[in-house]
Amino acid sequence: MTKKAKKENLGFFRENIEALTVAIVMALTVKMFAIEAYKVPTESMEPTIVGRRSGGDRLIVNKFVYQLRDPRRWEIVVFQYPHNTLINYVKRAVGMPDEWVFIRNGDIYTASGSLSREEALAKAEIQRKPDFVQRSLFARNLQIPPADRGVAAFDRYWTPVTGERGVGEVAALDDEDRVVFRAESGLTLVDFQRPETQRRREGRDGVAVLEPVINNRRFDDWSPFAEAPGFLGGLFGAPTEAVGRGPIPGYADEVGDMRVSCEVRPEAEKGEVVLEIRDGTHGIPIRVHLAVEGSGRRSRLVFGEEEFAFDASIEAEEFTPVALANWDDTIAVEVDGDEVFRHRYTHAFVEPAQILVGGGETVAPQSLTEWPPLQPTHDLPHDNGASLGFDGGRASFRELAVARDNYYTITGPTDFRVPADHYLMLGDNSPDSLDARGWKVTEIVYRDPDEGEITLRGDAEGVSAEETRPGGQPFRVEGDVAVAMPPLEGPTSGEALFIDHFGNTRTLDLSRVVSQRTVYGHFVGRELVLGRAYLTFWPLLQWGAIR
Repeated sequence: MTKKAKKENLGFFRENIEALTVAIVMALTVKMFAIEAYKVPTESMEPTIVGRRSGGDRLIVNKFVYQLRDPRRWEIVVFQYPHNTLINYVKRAVGMPDEWVFIRNGDIYTASGSLSREEALAKAEIQRKPDFVQRSLFARNLQIPPADRGVAAFDRYWTPVTGERGVGEVAALDDEDRVVFRAESGLTLVDFQRPETQRRREGRDGVAVLEPVINNRRFDDWSPFAEAPGFLGGLFGAPTEAVGRGPIPGYADEVGDMRVSCEVRPEAEKGEVVLEIRDGTHGIPIRVHLAVEGSGRRSRLVFGEEEFAFDASIEAEEFTPVALANWDDTIAVEVDGDEVFRHRYTHAFVEPAQILVGGGETVAPQSLTEWPPLQPTHDLPHDNGASLGFDGGRASFRELAVARDNYYTITGPTDFRVPADHYLMLGDNSPDSLDARGWKVTEIVYRDPDEGEITLRGDAEGVSAEETRPGGQPFRVEGDVAVAMPPLEGPTSGEALFIDHFGNTRTLDLSRVVSQRTVYGHFVGRELVLGRAYLTFWPLLQWGAIR
């Protein structure tokens, strides 16, 4: 080979090596500072993000956005778990820096962190979710299972109202895919119900409990109660069976924030469509009357003793989508996909029976088998439900649906004082999510032969009582020291393993353990925030933007 040929070969290899090196550096730079893909292994954000141990949703995470600004409330954030920074979590940012956060009636209330708790409670205001977030949550929290959303299952989920609230007849025409409401004068109304087979569950003591009609269980395609995906579902990456089984029996909370919707076709130019929500939190009925065009009636919202007229109408002899929604002290009316009226209100929240303030040195319970007492929101103090119907004529209905808002359960800490430069992160699957409300950290004071007396911190939730790490089961220190929780494991004497909040494993001499305790550790520091979840790109059945 000539010198010229050798030189050309070297140039060829050099160019390709340089190109490959540049590509690798650029890829690593993009992954480090701009965009990265994540897989979700747990169910804490369902149904917004479906997670499974065998492989959940794959997400595209924008890491660059938080280089330019801080996270905002209601965004879905990927961050390092503060008690084991080797693990990345994905949750919704609910509490912002330097503020009080109160969980009441499933909703979020906040006040300035500079106030005392009593002052903050007096000035707390509800935090309303942005419209695009709320629409996504309603779309994913439908209360009728997918297999039952046809007219054939109408009688299973809707019951005619009699007496003062309803007259007339209702007939489900399965072959025509519509339900006919008819009464020449007066209101024909149906109430949403749920089959007792869906509501009855066996409690911890073996006694069956009957859950509220509209509650925080899930009935979407990927719920714990859905059938396993078939061949095509598996081919396109549909999630496998859920590990969690939803709210603990007896702890399914009754939800008052909901959306009732349908498509309606009046048979003539008379009458009005009626949609009603009864929020059991405050007991003020919410009813919208949507006039048929040409009927001479006026559309209006009736909220307790208040009445608000607005311009909107339903055309006769064609199907029109209509909806009434109530969430975060907001009422919205939609006709044909457009919002035609909105009303905001405030109501006093119900204080829970048990208050735990998070953010200080609150000692955490040692056992997760000791369930706290039921809270008042399990059974709301007023009538709770949804209804729809037609007043003064005949109309056909289809696509009848009820959806609920996210409901943040109040099992455990309910009040949080978020420090500066920290955030409170909660899961959308609130009753079956290990999120910031329940994070615990084990603190051990230890006499190190080289460093002197030091304090070690590690995740107290990293291993359940049924799991083991090298070193054996979680040990119990004899004497005055409390029961050890993970990450301190081993026998009752000799040496034990400790996994600290950096994920490092240390071997401890138990005779040098001065003391230990388990406390709540609720908050995520700004330095641990990695990026914002923007898109689900796999499985194809779940593809779409994340709200």
